[in-house]
Amino acid sequence: MQQFNIVYISVFAFASIWTIFKLFKVNPNIIIETKFIKASTILFILAAVFSILTLFVNSGMMDYIRTFVMVIAIIIYLMLKEGLGNDGFYVNGHFTPYKDVIYYDYFEEKKKFNVVFKLKDTKGEDQFNANLDFNLKDKEKVIKTLNKKMPKKQKRIKKQA
Repeated sequence: MQQFNIVYISVFAFASIWTIFKLFKVNPNIIIETKFIKASTILFILAAVFSILTLFVNSGMMDYIRTFVMVIAIIIYLMLKEGLGNDGFYVNGHFTPYKDVIYYDYFEEKKKFNVVFKLKDTKGEDQFNANLDFNLKDKEKVIKTLNKKMPKKQKRIKKQA
């Protein structure tokens, strides 16, 4: 069990340090942030809660250290912002320049404003989507920024049922 805890502590400590570097690199470059509360945010919060709940089963010193490091890693990850920047957009700490976007579309859905980017893979000929969910209050700012940064790249995507 001790080896298991040591592996967990090492992995999550490394993830924390890596994410801190991403945090300082990404967050200052974002001009329009996405919504904070998403399904992934809720899942990460649940992961933190479940890691704390394991202390009721195992309560050794290594378990406390493991839980502390895991919760810190999750909190640091949740502080990492997503959104639009001046030269591209950021998703999960990954920067994608606007020049890699084939086309984009946006639409309003319930209480959020979605932007879908169709991207070309830099290592092959594949294409994939990246989605960002913004607050409705930022809708005009997002549209204005996208039209300014990527003129003529908007394309209406058929909504799938």
